[in-house]
Order: sequence, then C-alpha cells, then structure tokens
Amino acid sequence: MIRKIISLALLGYAASSFAVKTPPLLTPILMKDVVLAAANNPFGNFLNYRVEGVCFWVRWTMFGPVYSTTLKVNEFLPDVVVSVYEHDDEDPWDYGMTVLDPVFKKAGQTVIKTTLHQDMTQADQSMSPMGAGSGFDAGNKFKDVDIIGDPAVHLVNQFAGAAMIPTQSAAFRIYYSSLLDAYMWRSSQLEMLRYPYYLPPRVRDVTQNYIETWGAIFPRVGFVSQPDDYKAAAVLALRAADIATNPGQLHVYSVLGSTSCGQHCRTWPSHENDFANVKYQEIYPVAQTTAINEFGKSDLMDTKPYGQDQYDKGKGSYVWVMWRHYEGCIQGHGNWIGET
Repeated sequence: MIRKIISLALLGYAASSFAVKTPPLLTPILMKDVVLAAANNPFGNFLNYRVEGVCFWVRWTMFGPVYSTTLKVNEFLPDVVVSVYEHDDEDPWDYGMTVLDPVFKKAGQTVIKTTLHQDMTQADQSMSPMGAGSGFDAGNKFKDVDIIGDPAVHLVNQFAGAAMIPTQSAAFRIYYSSLLDAYMWRSSQLEMLRYPYYLPPRVRDVTQNYIETWGAIFPRVGFVSQPDDYKAAAVLALRAADIATNPGQLHVYSVLGSTSCGQHCRTWPSHENDFANVKYQEIYPVAQTTAINEFGKSDLMDTKPYGQDQYDKGKGSYVWVMWRHYEGCIQGHGNWIGET
C-alpha cells in the first residue's frame, strides 16, 4: 500500500512544487549541510570512518577456488531525514510538505473518518490522553512526523568509494509518515497492550542521567507530556525512528532494516540514549555540522529550557538527519571464510 501512495505522490510532484507557500528548508540546502557534516573530520564527527581489518572470500569455479579480499570498515551514514511538525502544512522540508504530506493527509483522513467518523483534526483533540475536548496546553504536545530517505546519503556513501559499506536507505523513499499511520499515531491502546513491559517510568525514557527525563518512548504515539517544545519534538522523532528501524510493528511503515548490508555486516536501529550507534544531526531550524549528543541532556542549571532558541526560530517545526552505525565486511565475491 505504501508503494502505491508513494507513486501517487511522485505523479503529483510537478503540480505541487508550485505551491504558494514556500517551506523554509529546501532540498539542496539540506544536502549541503549533510555533506558538510560528513566532510567535517570524516574520521570522527558524524561519518567516523575507519578501516578495521581485512575480510577473506572464496568463490569456486571449474578451475578451483578463487580467493579475494575486502576491507572490514566502521562508518556512519546519514540514512534518513526526520521531520517533526505541528500541522500537515507546516512540514519545514519542501519535499515533505509539497510532495508527500498532501497525499498522506488524504489517506489518513480516510482512515480516521472510517474508524472514528470524524475529521483528523478533531481526532487529534478527542483522542488526546488529557481527555476528549480538552485540547492542548503548554504541558502537552501533539506533532506529526515523517521519516524519508536522505537525498544526500549516496553522495556521502561515495566519500571513500568502494571502500565503504553501502547504505540500506533509498533517497526520497518513505519509511514512516504519521499522517499515513493516522490511527496508530493517535491511539495508544494497541501499543499499551502489546508492550506493557516498556510502560513503567525510566524503562524507555529519553535521558542522559536517569533522573531528569525528556519523555518516554512508549507508547509510540503523537501525544507527549512535555512542556518544552524542542524536547517534545525530539521524543516524537525518536518514537517514529524506533518504529521505522524495527521490523514487526503494528504501525503502517516501510522498515529501514539492519541486516541487509551484506554477509557479516550489520547496522543499528534507532534507540534512545544510544549515541554510540545512532547520531542525530539537526538541520532545521539550526543547522549543525558537528556531532552533539543532545537528546536527553539536563538543563536544570540553565536559565532557559534546552532547545528554546530552536523553538523560537522554527516555531515548533524541526528536521534532523539520522546517521546510523555500519560495521563489518564490504561484501565480496563468493562465501566469507574469515577476517583479521
């Protein structure tokens, strides 16, 4: 189903690209910031590329075995773009707002009207954990999230040519949209029934000290109890990324796998507080090219909430690029027989 919807979205690209409202983040700017982050100390920082050894392969022919070698490498790749926004027409990335979101909103509206017999905006209010008709206040947030294949990932994947593990992401591919996953993103019942062991406090929280928390990952819905907008958006980004990078979910999504980069190679799914394997680069409203482990950071000693400057500039909309850790052998010819 998701492939059919993507096809419809691409067919409407030409017409939608002339939309009157101009999104603040254009695709060329996004790609530039991603490439700059990779070029900024490629052996550390975001890309963190290094050669760790050699892998050995054997291929059998009619003349006997043929041996070959490839490199064993460690790297990060900017697989997907994660957009978080309050309304369907406020996605800050031009590709999301003008090409995909209008199509996905119609699909989501159909689901919500069929299941709840009301408009999606009404459902955002009536399904709030704060109670039907309660609306939202400063302490409670609801946002939508898109996770889309990064258009710059294949450029970064060529920094070391054939000496890099290839990305598992496809540029502009849709891995998750909360507009399309309209019901599950607005209802926590099934999530709570399936994952009761993740619901207690501090079991799956976004935190760096296990005392102060930005919010819980479960249930993975669009409602979050968090007065600071940037923190709320970060929690929702991590919830959607957790869905998109793990198979077997109840949500509507296309899995961004962790085992398809070849034999004896792996990459990591998104997991809160795991900066060693997944890094988030802020692209909008403040472009970063230096890796910072910010999600879950304490601000008890600060004069204003963490991320307040970003909220003031972006008005509640944010874009991050998710860099995932890849490690192992570059795929060779034949069967793997060992490594050093």
